[in-house]
Amino acid sequence: MAVRHGADKVTAVEVFDPMAITAEKVIRKNGHDDKVKVIHLRSTEIEENLVEQKADIIVAEVFDTELIGEGALRSFKEGLVTLGKENECRVVPAKGRIWICPVASEKLQQFWKLPNKRFKAPFDECPGTAAVFDIQLSEIDPNWFKVLAEPFVAFE
Repeated sequence: MAVRHGADKVTAVEVFDPMAITAEKVIRKNGHDDKVKVIHLRSTEIEENLVEQKADIIVAEVFDTELIGEGALRSFKEGLVTLGKENECRVVPAKGRIWICPVASEKLQQFWKLPNKRFKAPFDECPGTAAVFDIQLSEIDPNWFKVLAEPFVAFE
């Protein structure tokens, strides 16, 4: 899309090899391999010598990172420093919000520990550190929890 809209050069960064390889095939089929380079690394692993030219615009894919998941904030910050022109680069998305909605739920408290005894965690004696479960309230039966307060912005 960037090339179609006038970009002279595009650097795409993808750590997941099957996705990076597929991107290269799509780029080649669309005749843009002379303008688009795919780097098969995590954005936090890129050294400046891999980047021929610093970017005017960085577009970040944030699907299912929930802004703070998958190290997204760190990736955005380091990517901007490594890949973007200092004080000139625009980032899309440029900002975000984390909302919190306090709830009470005996069923959700069960997620504090590993669901199966055969799994071991470094701190299995400490509830809350044994496992991380990515779960949205919209995916849970409303009878499982009680909302304690209206949702609010925790930080921007």
